[in-house]
This record gives sequence, structure tokens and C-alpha cells, in this order.
Amino acid sequence: MVADLLDRTQRRRYAGSPDATPTARRVEAERVAVLLQAPPEQADERADAAAALAADARLRRWSAREDRAQCGTALVGTLFLVGGGLGLLLHSEVLFVIGALSLAVAALLLGAGFFSSRRAAAREVRVLLDWASGRPGQLGRGLPLSRGTTRTSLWSSALARKLVAIVALFGALLLGIEIWSLLHGVESENRTGLLIPGLVSVGAGALFFLCGPRAHRVAARRDAALEWLPTSRVEGR
Repeated sequence: MVADLLDRTQRRRYAGSPDATPTARRVEAERVAVLLQAPPEQADERADAAAALAADARLRRWSAREDRAQCGTALVGTLFLVGGGLGLLLHSEVLFVIGALSLAVAALLLGAGFFSSRRAAAREVRVLLDWASGRPGQLGRGLPLSRGTTRTSLWSSALARKLVAIVALFGALLLGIEIWSLLHGVESENRTGLLIPGLVSVGAGALFFLCGPRAHRVAARRDAALEWLPTSRVEGR
């Protein structure tokens, strides 16, 4: 799998051939040697990898978007709780609609955060692969500082799944209220203000739970193939 992640230029630089098969054989042999010999961490591995990541502008942009989405989700989620809660307590339909609209925005921000997290992780791996392809034996040792070994994003954690489930649940509740109102002939001036947030929230939750597990499995296989073996051996002791 490692050879498939490299482009032809990177394979030629690392293994002397642009073809995937010789590169895969070399990386496999190096991984076996690292597992058998258990070499110590090289002094410059972390520093050089960190410098390569810090120098990449695209990675910084995706990471910044991920951070902004995380902050925005927290702020809009608070607005949803306050607006919706006050709307129920004060029987204010306007506040309730504001809370519902905030729920829809929070759902969109969750989706944006998940997408930005995936893009940032993929870009991080690309940068580290390009860095490692210029260091003999590095692909056998694995990639230091990759998300799969040292960093965990909110959007790939169990907390993200719980947040999406809560958003989808509240969206389904809004849809249920509006469907009940339609069936019982209850008039409402802000029906659209509840239907649209409900649909957006449920749709975002459905997309997350349909696409998220597959993206997580692909990332897990990639991270396992690129695992930094010095770190894994130290942690396993």
C-alpha cells in the first residue's frame, strides 16, 4: 500500500524505479528489518518531519479551516441551546426558530469540519511521504508526526459521532413537530424555518454516518501501513 501512495517521482527517488512493485518490495524488506532489529529513534526524525509540515502552506490552510469549523460549531451550538431553550421557556416561536436555524448551521459546520479534517490528514501524509522519499530507509521506519500515530482530530473521534448523532436527533425532532402540526392542521407562520433546519440536520447526520465509517477505515489502513515503528515499539513496552 505504501508504494501506491507514492507518485512515480517519489518512487524513483526512493527505490530507483518509478514502478510500484520494486518500491513495495524494498519498503517491505525495510519494515521487516526494522521490526527485527528495533533500531533507536534517529535524532533528526521528529525535527525534520515537523519542519516539512510547518513549511507546507496548503496543510496550514486546511488545519486553519478545521480549527475555525471547530470553534464555529461550539459557538453556533451554544446559540442553538440558548435560543431553543429560551424559545421553549418563553413560548417564543421566533427564538425557537433562531435555535432551529442555529442547529442547521451547526450541522453544516460539522460537515465542513469533518471534510477539512480529512483533507488536512491527507495533505499531511502527502507532505511526509514526499519528505520520507528523500531519506533512505525512512519508509521502512514509518512516518513520524502523522495523525495516525501522534494526533487525534475531533472530527475522527467518538465525540464527533456523538455530536452528529445529537444534531441529527434534534433535526428529526423538528421534522416530527412539523409533521405532527401538518397532520393536525396546526397553523404556523415559521413552518419553513423549522422544516429546512430539520432536513439539513438529518441529511448532514445521514451523510456523516454513511461516509464517515468508510473514510475512517481507509485512513486506518493507510496509517497502519505508514506507522512509525520506533514509536509503536516504545509504546508497546
